[in-house]
Amino acid sequence: MLAIFSGPHAYISPTSYGPGPQIPTWNYTAVHLHGRLTIVREPDEVMRIMAASIAGLEAGRQPEWDPADSTELHRKKLSGVRAFRIEADRHEAIFKLSGNKPLETQHAVRAALAASPSGADRDLAAFMDREVPLP
Repeated sequence: MLAIFSGPHAYISPTSYGPGPQIPTWNYTAVHLHGRLTIVREPDEVMRIMAASIAGLEAGRQPEWDPADSTELHRKKLSGVRAFRIEADRHEAIFKLSGNKPLETQHAVRAALAASPSGADRDLAAFMDREVPLP
């Protein structure tokens, strides 16, 4: 089984490249997991997975939501939830982040993404700055 998890991605305009003939491209991040998929059907285990997912996604939010008073509502919605586990035996992290361009162009691409009105563009710029720092 192959599961693909997409990370930050964005259209890259040739306006970041400088003069000369250019073509637009797409920068992206992804992780490919190869392994065995197991569907989780036991309600208490699905609840545990949901609680762990919520805790991870709420961490750092202000205000952080406390799901304690919603437990029964979650139980009522379990029939619509599909929980699973992946026992990965191989993974691949794939980044296409303008690394084939000169350093000054890479800086220009990041600056354009960081200044974009699009939250997805700004997310990709932050990822690039954090995970692939440039000199």
